[in-house]
Amino acid sequence: MERDIVFKDYSAFVELPAVDAKFEKGAFTGPQLNRIAQMAAAGVPWADTALMLCYTGFRIAEFLQLTADSYHPEFGGYLQGGIKTKAGKERIVPVHPKIAEYLSVWMSKRGEAIICTDDGEPIRTDQYRTQFAKLAKAIGAPQATPHWCRHTMASRLKLAGADELTIRRILGHSDKDVTEHYTHIDVPFLRKQILLIP
Repeated sequence: MERDIVFKDYSAFVELPAVDAKFEKGAFTGPQLNRIAQMAAAGVPWADTALMLCYTGFRIAEFLQLTADSYHPEFGGYLQGGIKTKAGKERIVPVHPKIAEYLSVWMSKRGEAIICTDDGEPIRTDQYRTQFAKLAKAIGAPQATPHWCRHTMASRLKLAGADELTIRRILGHSDKDVTEHYTHIDVPFLRKQILLIP
């Protein structure tokens, strides 16, 4: 059968079932992000982590797996991590000044992961989602998920004028035209681009 010559395109008769999006698409508005920042500054539990997600673009599982070894103080500080795709693994994300203090506080807990319980234990994604849902409701976006933070980061980079390559690298999206691995030379450039975000 594999050597048969096929003259008809039978694919025209194939109907594939629709697949719902894994995450509801959305991003926080400027006022909603400002509210998260105000809550973080006021010490509302977990608001700082939501802000950190919005300024790093990490997926929730990637974010919760970051350890002290993921942080590098050179070039103004950056996080290196990621797990989902070849392009996303061990990607470099400069630490924006708006989240540097919050990151420092979390790291001072010296837990197994940067984001941890008071006892230093890692936070599970379901535990984090429960806390995030409370924050989302408090800012008037009860439908929001942690993945919205990733969309927020992408949107803000785009609106700030960051180039497409930077956005793809920071978010860990693959690019068929980019095959080289990250080097430390990339960090100052990525930092310059991420600082475009207010």
